Amino acid sequence: MTQNFRDAFYICINKGEVYIPAEIKNKSLGIDCDIGEVLKRM
Repeated sequence: MTQNFRDAFYICINKGEVYIPAEIKNKSLGIDCDIGEVLKRM
């Protein structure tokens, strides 16, 4: 969906393994952290 929609942006939050497909690397953000920690910091 990120590739097909012009305004879409992909965010992957996963401790230990962040995977971003090459086709959408310019429209993506990978965060290698526990999602609970990420949400606490927001």
